[in-house]
Amino acid sequence: MDFLEAYCRFVKEQSKTKDIKLTDFAYWILNSENHKQKSSRSRSTESNSLSDNEVEEEISRLLILMYRHAKIHIKGYLSEFPEIVQEDFTYLYALKRAGSLTKTQLIEVNVHEKTSGLEIIRRLINNGLIEESIDDHDRRSKRLVLTKKGETMFYSIKAVTRKIAKLVTGKLSLKEKGILHTMLVKLDLFHQPLYLSRTKMNLDFALESYSIN
Repeated sequence: MDFLEAYCRFVKEQSKTKDIKLTDFAYWILNSENHKQKSSRSRSTESNSLSDNEVEEEISRLLILMYRHAKIHIKGYLSEFPEIVQEDFTYLYALKRAGSLTKTQLIEVNVHEKTSGLEIIRRLINNGLIEESIDDHDRRSKRLVLTKKGETMFYSIKAVTRKIAKLVTGKLSLKEKGILHTMLVKLDLFHQPLYLSRTKMNLDFALESYSIN
């Protein structure tokens, strides 16, 4: 479906809605693609098509592989920044976006275990990239902000990671990137409460609790 044609159809369908958001259009595109894919699958008689379980396993496997690909690129192309180790730059990104966060908030935004997160925070503080102070709202907590050095480092790294991001997303079209982004956001929103609850459930119970067939 042509992008402009698709947007015109979307606007026409949403004629009674005053506030039309780009994210709504992305979800509409995703649903349209899902419908087309289901219709295509129903017509397909190929013997090598994957079962539902195999598709889910392949998605999980490919997500892990993509994480490893991205990690290798990041490690290789950020080697010119010796003060940044592994995923430290995501902590700088989070602080840049938020302005300031408590240690717990910063760790949770990056979906890390507490011990791993505290180790990264200590490293960034020791390298003068972030600084901590007592939180005005909860004096038991420490609030973190970027230092001037951290701001400079952020923009230097940003120039490189922008190119790495293009490499990671490969030859996907703009439309495909939008669809993939929408699906990944949906998955992230699903997994956030599971991460924040810190509760290890029986797998069958977890699937039933979250109505996953």
